[in-house]
Amino acid sequence: AQQIVTMINVARELALRVNDNVCVKLPSPTTMSYTLGGCSGSVWIGVGTDSAGNVPLPEGVTVTTTANPVFNYLGAALPAATYTITNAQTSATLTVSVSLSGRVTIP
Repeated sequence: AQQIVTMINVARELALRVNDNVCVKLPSPTTMSYTLGGCSGSVWIGVGTDSAGNVPLPEGVTVTTTANPVFNYLGAALPAATYTITNAQTSATLTVSVSLSGRVTIP
């Protein structure tokens, strides 16, 4: 779960750095991507992404979310979201929460 927190925080830090909105999306249950300018913007390609802008999630887990949070230039997120991380072997789950303030936590 800590790796997912780190990956979501990358989007928050990117929004602060580029002074624009950055949306966190799950193109599949095993990849994450960041889009600039909101959820319909262009996919960010950089360190850790493949040529399509996808960041692979840790092996052996799948991830779902209640929403695609968008971090603004101040680091706040809208909407808030909950990510559910499922272990592919045991089906055990953990959650990661993104609050409106932009804080990303494992409750």
